[in-house]
Amino acid sequence: TDPEVLELRFPVSIERFSLRDRGPPGPCDGRGKFDGGVGVERVYKFHAPMKLILLANRRRVPPYGMAGGHCGAAGEQYILRGNGTRDEFGACDETDVSPGDVFYLATPCGGGYGEPSSSGTPQRGEGGVEETTTFSRMASDFDPERHADD
Repeated sequence: TDPEVLELRFPVSIERFSLRDRGPPGPCDGRGKFDGGVGVERVYKFHAPMKLILLANRRRVPPYGMAGGHCGAAGEQYILRGNGTRDEFGACDETDVSPGDVFYLATPCGGGYGEPSSSGTPQRGEGGVEETTTFSRMASDFDPERHADD
């Protein structure tokens, strides 16, 4: 939902709405010949008592990489209460929030496709244009047994 719509319809303000940092290089950084997409971060501040409900996925098991690409970062969320405590908030959860409470939400970052280059930057095709792949090629690399528990 657009920030302006939320702020117009509900007693909430969007404190931050930005692209999520992929994080340091590692096994779940979403790197690949074609890097996975980055998620977004949103921080909501509540100005009246409300019920907060979230239905999300990719919180425990991060988005997978394919054909040697690294997995992406899992999503996360929590509530900073007005009294200074931090409450963990599940992927499918609900709670009551009070004025001054802040909700942090980070959506997952996508997994990469193909072996990452040794330079850490995506490989490019001739003329500086990114190489492309097809859905059928990616689908043929997907192993459903490997991802059965996702």
